[in-house]
Amino acid sequence: MTLQDSGIEIHRNHTVAPTRFQIFGERSTGTHIVGRFVMRHLNLKLIHDYGWKHGFPSMPGVAPEHLIIVCFRNAEDWLRSMHTKPWHCSPAMQKLDFSDFIRARWDSVVDREDAFPWTAPGTQMMDLQLDRHPITGKRFRNLVSMRNSKHRAHLGFRNRNVNLLMVRMEAVLADPEGFLQKVSDGFALPDPEPFRPIKQRLGSKFKALVDDRPETPDAITIEDREFLLDQLNLQMEAEIGYTYD
Repeated sequence: MTLQDSGIEIHRNHTVAPTRFQIFGERSTGTHIVGRFVMRHLNLKLIHDYGWKHGFPSMPGVAPEHLIIVCFRNAEDWLRSMHTKPWHCSPAMQKLDFSDFIRARWDSVVDREDAFPWTAPGTQMMDLQLDRHPITGKRFRNLVSMRNSKHRAHLGFRNRNVNLLMVRMEAVLADPEGFLQKVSDGFALPDPEPFRPIKQRLGSKFKALVDDRPETPDAITIEDREFLLDQLNLQMEAEIGYTYD
């Protein structure tokens, strides 16, 4: 059972059954709903001990009784969702229409200090360092470039000797009960609680920093799709299970 073939991949690297989990994944990849499914049905406690869930891994270590969950989402839906709710983007970025937004040099800020409780006072509206390249410190040339780098970092959890669950958002939503049973079996957890669908809105309500933001298109244009395919690491996307023929 691999991420590429089924959309769910399990690595049980410690014999102790997980009791807590932290979730990783870029914004708009289903981190809220996947986490809620796990909390509600598998009785694991959500933690935030290992850094910003939308950033690059940088923790000193991971406890053997903790589970790392990583979420992915297909690029076309993800791009549109990122434009609809451009979390932590600078005001200038939030003013851009979709075509310009996906091509612009990535520019994000600490717009809400409560979203980063470990940050020092006085960082309001300063550059969001967690969205920069973790080695060079540079801004990413565009949103797709940032996706490529974060995906490579998140796939690298395979090499970190941690209890790991990687999922495609689409696979979880297509069969949430099957997903929960696979996780239960894979990590020797009790059987899931009786399934209860999640109907309420999850996560914080997005509050734009500018008035009259451009509407997100219902579908990507041919030109924008060509740009996306030119910028994506298609080999890595295929490794996750996404093809864009």
